[in-house]
Amino acid sequence: MKKKNFISRNSSAINFFLIVVATVLTGIYVNLLTGQLSQPMYSNDILAALKSLRWWNSIIIFIIFIFYIQYVVTNAPSLVFQSARKNIIENILEASAKSIVFPNTPDTTHIRSIVTVYDPKLNMRVTKFSYNAEPDPERTAEFAPDFGITGKAFSKKMVVIESLSPNHLDAYENDVKDLILSDLKTVIAAPIPNPNNPSEPPIGVLAFDSILSVSDLNFDQRQIKSLAQKWADTIGIVLSATPG
Repeated sequence: MKKKNFISRNSSAINFFLIVVATVLTGIYVNLLTGQLSQPMYSNDILAALKSLRWWNSIIIFIIFIFYIQYVVTNAPSLVFQSARKNIIENILEASAKSIVFPNTPDTTHIRSIVTVYDPKLNMRVTKFSYNAEPDPERTAEFAPDFGITGKAFSKKMVVIESLSPNHLDAYENDVKDLILSDLKTVIAAPIPNPNNPSEPPIGVLAFDSILSVSDLNFDQRQIKSLAQKWADTIGIVLSATPG
């Protein structure tokens, strides 16, 4: 972590140094190649001129390596933030899922938590983070903004709890059916607000779902709605405070 912080703090100086080194090496290599091409034996054969430089051609590899290092240094702050944000939200999702089924645990009471984030360019909600959904199709799914119960929470900007019928997949197109766990019976969806401008459309949706029915989960719906929205608000703060 200290190395990343050092790079982040000194990225401008490091980039300047790398640019100077790359410029000097490029100048050296161009001069060498120009000198070879000026000789009669290589004047019409650039490939032969390159071969004659032998190990000097390694300068090109070094220059490419420098450009790669520049890319890493330039993007280091963003990569650090993205990694930190992912870890924070995944921890929040685990804690929130456990709080929904407390005093039971996810080991004994099935519960998942999934965050879909709205992408205005795609006009889709894209799954970005999840807990306890590793083998499930929703982990990498994309949905229309107003699709399903989570879409209702997104469009109405309110927490929604609904039970699913055993044949709930019949209402969807085939390509959508493949994106949804068929055994689901309960969905709790809370909009993720933009804390900087709550009047705007939500950033996305935090959803909890289970293969157990609402009655089997045996929770107070009013209390769970409040809890779900508090977790969604927390995720909104993290998403808005860190670059994506």
